[in-house]
Amino acid sequence: MNLGASELVVFREVILPLVRPALISVFMLAFTDAFGEFVVAWFVAGFTETLPITIWTSLRQVISPKVYALSSVIILVTLGISLVSQLWVIRQTRLTSKVQTS
Repeated sequence: MNLGASELVVFREVILPLVRPALISVFMLAFTDAFGEFVVAWFVAGFTETLPITIWTSLRQVISPKVYALSSVIILVTLGISLVSQLWVIRQTRLTSKVQTS
């Protein structure tokens, strides 16, 4: 800011790139934790049927192919997000090592 940049430019160009890995990690951990909190979702949801409640209801009855398909989609999405985040970390590491060597 002492070189004339506005607060928005400083946030976008300096602060956001520094905190982006932490934000992505927090998002992934919060999603995983919230998805695993079945009991809380069951008590808080009321008459609304959330995804964990749907899965649990399907498992109490006869296990339907929908549960297998849904779990496969969840696993693939989780693996995809993990792969993208790892590739991003590798790319950022290579970029910072190139900058430091030059």
